[in-house]
Amino acid sequence: MAHAKILIVEDKKSIVETVETRLKKLEYTVCAVVSTGVEAVEKAAELHPNIVLIDLELEGEINGIEAAERIRNSLDIPTVYLADYSNPVFLTKEDLLKRAKITNPFQYLPFPYGGRKLYLVIESVLYKHRMEKESEAYKQRRTTILDGIPEAVIATDNKGLITFMNPVAETLTGWELEEVSGKYVTDVLNIYVGNEGNFEKSTFLIEALQEESITTGSLSSASEVNYDTYLIAKSGREIPIDYNITSIKDEEDNLTDTVITFRDIAKYKTIQEQSNQTISELRQQTDLMKTVFDSMYDGIVVLSLTGQVLFVNPSIQEVFGTEPPGSPPSKWSERHGVFYPDKETRVPIDQYLSAHIARGEAIRDEELFVRNKEQTEGIHVKASVLPLFDENQTVVACVCIVRDITKDKIAAIQLEQTMQKLQDQVRLTDTIFNSISDGVIAADTSGTFTIFNPSAESILGIGPIDTTPDKWSDHYGFFFPDRITPFPPDDFPLVRALKGEASDEVDMFVRNPEVPDGVFISVSGRPLQDEDGAEKGGVIVFRDVTHRVIAEEALTQAFAQGQLEIVEPLLHNIRNAINSVTVGSDDLPKDLVDKRLIHSFDEIVGNSTNMQQMFAAMQRAAESDITVLISGESGTGKELVARAIHANSSRKGGAFITVNCAAIPETLIESELFGHEQGAFTGATTKRIRKFEQANQGTIFFDEIGDMHWDMQAKLLRVLQERQIQRVGGATTIPLDIQVLTATNQDLEAAVEAGTFRKDLFYRIAAFPIKAPPLRDRREDIPLLAHHFLQKYAEKVTKSIKAISADALRLLMEYNFPGNVRELENSIQRAVLLETTEQLQPNNLPPQISSMSSSQPILFHPDSPVVLPFEEVERQVLAHALKLMDNNLTKTAQALKIDRSTLYRKLKSYQRAASD
Repeated sequence: MAHAKILIVEDKKSIVETVETRLKKLEYTVCAVVSTGVEAVEKAAELHPNIVLIDLELEGEINGIEAAERIRNSLDIPTVYLADYSNPVFLTKEDLLKRAKITNPFQYLPFPYGGRKLYLVIESVLYKHRMEKESEAYKQRRTTILDGIPEAVIATDNKGLITFMNPVAETLTGWELEEVSGKYVTDVLNIYVGNEGNFEKSTFLIEALQEESITTGSLSSASEVNYDTYLIAKSGREIPIDYNITSIKDEEDNLTDTVITFRDIAKYKTIQEQSNQTISELRQQTDLMKTVFDSMYDGIVVLSLTGQVLFVNPSIQEVFGTEPPGSPPSKWSERHGVFYPDKETRVPIDQYLSAHIARGEAIRDEELFVRNKEQTEGIHVKASVLPLFDENQTVVACVCIVRDITKDKIAAIQLEQTMQKLQDQVRLTDTIFNSISDGVIAADTSGTFTIFNPSAESILGIGPIDTTPDKWSDHYGFFFPDRITPFPPDDFPLVRALKGEASDEVDMFVRNPEVPDGVFISVSGRPLQDEDGAEKGGVIVFRDVTHRVIAEEALTQAFAQGQLEIVEPLLHNIRNAINSVTVGSDDLPKDLVDKRLIHSFDEIVGNSTNMQQMFAAMQRAAESDITVLISGESGTGKELVARAIHANSSRKGGAFITVNCAAIPETLIESELFGHEQGAFTGATTKRIRKFEQANQGTIFFDEIGDMHWDMQAKLLRVLQERQIQRVGGATTIPLDIQVLTATNQDLEAAVEAGTFRKDLFYRIAAFPIKAPPLRDRREDIPLLAHHFLQKYAEKVTKSIKAISADALRLLMEYNFPGNVRELENSIQRAVLLETTEQLQPNNLPPQISSMSSSQPILFHPDSPVVLPFEEVERQVLAHALKLMDNNLTKTAQALKIDRSTLYRKLKSYQRAASD
């Protein structure tokens, strides 16, 4: 370094003259000569020379070693000790040499101080000092860059000892760099794999570091195909992560360093894909930045203040195109389509560089819009620009970080639309409640009324009151239908609903000062629950049935007295009464109406209690996205149940996709469910979208789930947990928005015990079980089903078969139907094809049914010697039951275990028979 300024610190005049003369000959500038340590420190601070030559044996208040140490540490000026090794006395001062060594001098200059040696020592010291400063400046720039990225970074040497850790890594692990520097990374970075708390320590990191086995360049959490990856922090907290491990090797392919990048992915699990690998490299300075930035999900571009592109990573090219930004910066916005969020005004990027970055000001989370030939539809991004400083804190460049936030924007818009729909639904519900003729009352768990529609107040005569549920019966005047007996407060349907109990068509009489003549009402109640099944309150729906009850009373009295000629007018009045109170009831929200009265499962036939319970469960399932397990014997209509749930759900506009787990070969089921990319395997000539993606926004139905292969069960469980898939041979994660329905005729709990069905999958799919009852458990539905199938197949073959004979119906009622509804349907279809009369006869039923021996004749009195016609026995049974039940049709129907509508129909048939 020509004309370097040198400070000489020496108390021997002869040495000073010698050294000074030789320095001048070498064209160095001697800025000062001092003889004490105190003067040396003062002059160095005042003149700031390039180098200090100081006598190692200098004595005084501050000796030579102390002065050199102060100058080196406080002023960052390199020092060289002048040492007279030729002096025998000098060699005896071992303590002096040890203390000098501790100060870490740049060099020793032994006596005599020849010109060539003096030159070589000074130049090497100045070069070494300059290289140290440049290295330190680079480390500072590198730290600034690594501290600015959102991923955690840990670097180790070839032995696995930690050499670097950025703040993000410190935060996630709970360790600080000072604590772990020089420790084995496997003692700090505890990576585990597993599911739902069942973790095992990952061996990838240990094997890679201890056996130097990273031969492919990198390892990542993608190796854990069937598991989630977790970091166990210092505190014991379990943090879901993804990670990359990258090796750095020298020219001879020897491992020199390892870089581990990872990030907390908890917040990304449901709204974005797993982040791309973050790789770094410490061995080569430029390779380090490239390796890290090339693996980042965020786009990175490093620019000089003049607009020169120093570095771009692949992610930024996905946003702006494969070509790097060109000059000048004023054209970048036009060339790459960078706009403000209004999508029209271009961003003046050159002004950003000159107005903010050049002054050292950071720009953070600036929202922009990009539309160009690479992004024809346009994407929303958030950009941050951070200045990079040199050792003098002068801005020399900047790093730009760009993140695609299009999915976040779309999610925000969808949320706003959903909120608007909910508000519209609330207004619609209010309108319905205020206009329907049925009374609707809802209360929370404390008994406070939350809904009390005008019809409720009109029927009861009194509006909502501020009192406890035990006072409701007295206040409103609730009685049994006998008009005299007070209705027990605890049995009132709304009180029962608040306790979590349902009520169906409870007949009551209401009389109070506002309705002194009283009204008869029919009340149904249901408890209200939130999504977690917790009780929220209760609701009742009721209607004025005064005309119907009065007509029923007259009908039963007439029937009991044999006055059948007046039955038809009474039935006519009943129909009018029923029609007058049902208008508008279909508009009620499904969770507020008795499912026995209103349901839209039209393809499923049945009025039995078992079926009504199943309809209620189906309605609940249709109102949520819960996973459903439909169980039942073969032929009970499990697929019909699944299709009805879909048709009544909010997903009815989407696809209903059926997967028969027993019919798809094991070798094809993965491709059949997940689809595949082109070239994924031999014969995969094109990309194929399959079951899961076809069902997106709709419903997927797994029939015969018990026959699914064990390995496929694990993959299905993962889809149910994460609601996302990857096609076979693909790397892109595809989010799913589906409802999953399953069905089986097997005992899955027994299969779990036997080890043929996964326990974790069973509990996942059995979140909401629905039982499809066998036909033998709902025999009262057989006539209804038989008539339904008769109409269906008679119409198909254009036959005029109007009814099923009593003998044929009796055989159908007595048969057990091991094949359930499917067997009944096939039996009726066969009989229709064979029948030649207008009534379906027993001899046309299948042999296993028609060959059954007839039941013992029914006798009204068991000791009677007379065999009565069946119709007469039935008429007498009805009359006897009516008499015992005090002519109450509801109680009579319950005692006979038939629906009230069935009782009406039988009464009407006897009226017709009497008139004939």
